[in-house]
Amino acid sequence: MEDLIRAADLFRPICDRTNGVDGWVSLEVSPLLAHDTAKSFAAANELHARAARPNLLIKIPGTKEGLPAIEEAIFAGIPINVTLLFSSDHYLAAAEAFLRGIERRIEAGLKPNVASVASVFVSRWDAGVTGKVPRH
Repeated sequence: MEDLIRAADLFRPICDRTNGVDGWVSLEVSPLLAHDTAKSFAAANELHARAARPNLLIKIPGTKEGLPAIEEAIFAGIPINVTLLFSSDHYLAAAEAFLRGIERRIEAGLKPNVASVASVFVSRWDAGVTGKVPRH
């Protein structure tokens, strides 16, 4: 945690200068929580509060159980890095969870600007389309 806080502090000027485009650091909830919605959200909330850095993304797996945790975290204003996305369906489900969280923020009168990224395992997608699409 200390290393990530220091990294976030080092990258903070970049994050500020690029209006949040660059300068982020990620910290993951335990992979053992990938199938536990409540514990994933609780861990994300606790890690975000402990780090107390606006440019620290909390990684939450894009599993079926992780999706509600992603929505809750976004609603709570926690920047999220969605992991374990292995298909376009997984990505779309994560994007929808993000949008639900943002929509709930708007309905609650909160600012909708909560950062989020989706980490896609390109090697898995690459292997999935090998021989099915042109190389160039």
